[in-house]
Amino acid sequence: MDYKGQRLAELLYECIVIVAAVVAFCAGYLMEDFKLMVQIFAAGVALAFIVSVPDWPWFNRNPLEWLPKEATQNQEEDEPSTAEASNGRTSQDSGASAARGKTRKRR
Repeated sequence: MDYKGQRLAELLYECIVIVAAVVAFCAGYLMEDFKLMVQIFAAGVALAFIVSVPDWPWFNRNPLEWLPKEATQNQEEDEPSTAEASNGRTSQDSGASAARGKTRKRR
Protein backbone atom coordinates (compact mmCIF):
# COMPACT_ATOMS: atom_id res chain seq x y z
CA MET A 1 0.00 0.00 0.00
CA ASP A 2 1.47 3.35 -1.00
CA TYR A 3 1.22 6.62 0.94
CA LYS A 4 -1.76 7.93 -1.00
CA GLY A 5 -3.45 4.56 -0.56
CA GLN A 6 -2.92 4.80 3.20
CA ARG A 7 -4.51 8.23 3.20
CA LEU A 8 -7.46 6.95 1.16
CA ALA A 9 -7.92 3.94 3.48
CA GLU A 10 -7.95 6.19 6.55
CA LEU A 11 -10.41 8.61 4.92
CA LEU A 12 -12.76 5.77 3.94
CA TYR A 13 -12.55 4.29 7.43
CA GLU A 14 -13.35 7.59 9.12
CA CYS A 15 -16.26 8.39 6.78
CA ILE A 16 -17.83 4.93 7.10
CA VAL A 17 -17.56 4.94 10.90
CA ILE A 18 -19.03 8.46 11.19
CA VAL A 19 -21.93 7.66 8.84
CA ALA A 20 -22.57 4.40 10.72
CA ALA A 21 -22.59 6.25 14.04
CA VAL A 22 -25.09 8.85 12.80
CA VAL A 23 -27.37 6.22 11.22
CA ALA A 24 -27.13 4.00 14.31
CA PHE A 25 -27.95 6.88 16.64
CA CYS A 26 -30.93 8.01 14.56
CA ALA A 27 -32.29 4.47 14.21
CA GLY A 28 -31.79 3.75 17.90
CA TYR A 29 -33.42 7.01 18.92
CA LEU A 30 -36.42 6.64 16.62
CA MET A 31 -36.99 2.97 17.43
CA GLU A 32 -36.07 3.48 21.10
CA ASP A 33 -33.84 0.43 20.94
CA PHE A 34 -30.29 0.55 22.27
CA LYS A 35 -29.49 -2.97 21.03
CA LEU A 36 -30.41 -1.98 17.46
CA MET A 37 -28.17 1.07 17.71
CA VAL A 38 -25.18 -1.04 18.81
CA GLN A 39 -25.82 -3.62 16.08
CA ILE A 40 -25.98 -0.99 13.32
CA PHE A 41 -22.81 0.67 14.59
CA ALA A 42 -21.01 -2.70 14.83
CA ALA A 43 -22.04 -3.47 11.23
CA GLY A 44 -20.62 -0.11 10.14
CA VAL A 45 -17.33 -0.77 11.93
CA ALA A 46 -17.14 -4.23 10.34
CA LEU A 47 -17.77 -2.70 6.90
CA ALA A 48 -15.07 -0.08 7.51
CA PHE A 49 -12.68 -2.85 8.56
CA ILE A 50 -13.38 -4.86 5.40
CA VAL A 51 -12.93 -1.81 3.17
CA SER A 52 -9.80 -0.32 4.73
CA VAL A 53 -7.65 -3.12 6.19
CA PRO A 54 -6.97 -5.47 3.23
CA ASP A 55 -4.50 -4.24 0.63
CA TRP A 56 -7.00 -3.72 -2.20
CA PRO A 57 -5.67 -2.85 -5.68
CA TRP A 58 -7.06 0.69 -5.59
CA PHE A 59 -4.72 1.45 -2.67
CA ASN A 60 -1.68 0.73 -4.89
CA ARG A 61 -2.19 3.22 -7.70
CA ASN A 62 0.91 5.33 -6.89
CA PRO A 63 3.80 2.93 -6.26
CA LEU A 64 7.11 4.23 -4.93
CA GLU A 65 10.08 4.43 -7.29
CA TRP A 66 13.07 2.57 -5.83
CA LEU A 67 16.70 2.90 -6.89
CA PRO A 68 17.92 0.28 -9.34
CA LYS A 69 19.86 -2.59 -7.80
CA GLU A 70 23.10 -1.80 -9.70
CA ALA A 71 23.37 1.69 -8.18
CA THR A 72 23.12 0.39 -4.61
CA GLN A 73 25.78 -2.30 -5.18
CA ASN A 74 28.26 0.25 -6.56
CA GLN A 75 27.80 2.47 -3.53
CA GLU A 76 28.49 -0.43 -1.15
CA GLU A 77 31.75 -1.27 -2.96
CA ASP A 78 32.98 2.33 -2.72
CA GLU A 79 32.49 2.54 1.06
CA PRO A 80 35.17 1.09 3.40
CA SER A 81 34.23 -1.78 5.66
CA THR A 82 32.83 -0.88 9.06
CA ALA A 83 35.69 -2.51 11.00
CA GLU A 84 38.32 -0.47 9.19
CA ALA A 85 36.30 2.72 9.34
CA SER A 86 35.54 2.38 13.06
CA ASN A 87 39.15 2.36 14.24
CA GLY A 88 40.59 4.44 11.39
CA ARG A 89 43.23 1.82 10.52
CA THR A 90 43.78 -0.15 7.38
CA SER A 91 44.92 -3.75 7.29
CA GLN A 92 48.52 -2.58 6.64
CA ASP A 93 48.47 -0.31 9.70
CA SER A 94 47.28 -3.09 11.99
CA GLY A 95 50.05 -5.39 10.75
CA ALA A 96 52.70 -2.76 11.39
CA SER A 97 51.43 -2.07 14.90
CA ALA A 98 51.37 -5.78 15.66
CA ALA A 99 54.99 -6.08 14.54
CA ARG A 100 55.94 -3.13 16.76
CA GLY A 101 54.21 -4.79 19.69
CA LYS A 102 56.34 -7.91 19.29
CA THR A 103 59.55 -5.91 19.26
CA ARG A 104 58.60 -4.08 22.44
CA LYS A 105 58.20 -7.34 24.33
CA ARG A 106 61.69 -8.51 23.39
CA ARG A 107 63.47 -5.55 24.99
